[in-house]
Amino acid sequence: VHADIRVPMNRPFSDFPVNHLDWHMVSQAVFGERTLAVLKPTDYLDRKYVRDNGQPVNLYIGYHGGGEGGGELHSPRNCMLGSGWREGPEQQITIPVGNRKLQVNKAV
Repeated sequence: VHADIRVPMNRPFSDFPVNHLDWHMVSQAVFGERTLAVLKPTDYLDRKYVRDNGQPVNLYIGYHGGGEGGGELHSPRNCMLGSGWREGPEQQITIPVGNRKLQVNKAV
């Protein structure tokens, strides 16, 4: 039995901080209409941050809230490898968020 259930977001990704500790956003990408028509994300974030010491990181977060007509999940194993990326180590890690701990998958 399958049902398309929409799961709303608590806050939009645009609320994600542009500065955190010694990390500062330096750019933000906006997907074009064709890309959005294929991915159909409920919301997404595609930013580049740089640490005070110059270390860069690209951060992409895509949220697919479900529901009829919503986009399917897009694993990096499916999307990024086809675009020339190579998969490195993957592990589960814990990130402290305020007084809570968040379990995430770290993929390089």
